[in-house]
Amino acid sequence: MSTENTPPLERIMLLTLHSTFEETYKNWGLENLADVRVSPTMHDLYLEDFPSLWAKDDVKQKMAVIGPNDYFTKWQSNEFSYFEDTPLSYLLDKVRPSCYEGAKIDGKVCGLPLCGGNHQLMFINRSLTDCIPATFDELLTETWRLRNGNHLLYPLVYPTNASYFALPLLYSTGSPLWSDPDNPHVGITRDSLYEVLKLHKELMYDHMLLPIKWEQYHSVFEFQTRRAAFCFGGDWDIRSHMEVLGEDLIIAPIPSIARRSRSSASCNYLFLSNKLNTDLYASAEQVANKLLSPEVQGDWAKTLFRNPVIKDFGESLAPQEPNLKASKSVYDNAVILPPNEHVSHAFHVMADLFEPGVMVKHNLQQLTDLAIEKMLDIHSNISFR
Repeated sequence: MSTENTPPLERIMLLTLHSTFEETYKNWGLENLADVRVSPTMHDLYLEDFPSLWAKDDVKQKMAVIGPNDYFTKWQSNEFSYFEDTPLSYLLDKVRPSCYEGAKIDGKVCGLPLCGGNHQLMFINRSLTDCIPATFDELLTETWRLRNGNHLLYPLVYPTNASYFALPLLYSTGSPLWSDPDNPHVGITRDSLYEVLKLHKELMYDHMLLPIKWEQYHSVFEFQTRRAAFCFGGDWDIRSHMEVLGEDLIIAPIPSIARRSRSSASCNYLFLSNKLNTDLYASAEQVANKLLSPEVQGDWAKTLFRNPVIKDFGESLAPQEPNLKASKSVYDNAVILPPNEHVSHAFHVMADLFEPGVMVKHNLQQLTDLAIEKMLDIHSNISFR
């Protein structure tokens, strides 16, 4: 039977952020399977590109979006189908359950996991120290030694304006971070929050061992110019750190306090419009299978340092470089935060706690009580200033 006159398969429109794929998707033939639309920044995607496209009825019928789990509720919370209710739900069998558990809302999987990442890591410059601290006490002991002996102003740096870097420490002091199946709504506990605030008050204000309200680029600059021996960052920093420090770079987990720390993490998920034309599920299926193929999963890992999500990802395709293996180990132990309003609200409360002066203007016990009260009420006024 001749196929010369067979029309080409109609393609879905695939919208994503540039940092999701960078330019690698062009090597995968993805543009042959979908109408790929790439937004350069979060601002463009969130406030301009998606809203303007979604306003068009014909686009709603062919739209798919790739991004973290909170995209499901990012706009009006009514744009996408629960993935497990679509004809492509069988694809969930290809991925590790721990990945799609982080994309459940009301007990239902809302997106198909494609790659994992966005987890906190500790970076170490071996030209300044041989210490790979497993505990926070070991880290602080070495930090003091480096300040006193090597005249480093800030031997330890991280973005103290980004409160999510406190999440591994909160877990290590007892907060479940919404990971306890018996208490899935419990994120940050009162005693744990107090211990972490007390630690940061001592480091930032009492001993001035940690900078106050630093942006991420400050920490990256100090670390890459060898003015800091330790830097908390994320997998998104790996590429530039490796390029600058080379063999001097070591990657390790965030040190523990009372129990082994766990970083928070997320995946990038495929979300399908709830208005998707039924004829376009075949196109969406092709895109999903391509992105879940061992070749693409391996390229994602080796090029962008993201973590594979498929069950049968062979060890031969996994990154063999020690630092990339270390990053994957941290991710495999991480808590994938659920996409609910309480998580987002807790981040806002934490961010305000780390604003300059807040920890010293208030009694820390009373500040902790007030913060927990605000975290439990997602409609509360957040400011502590």
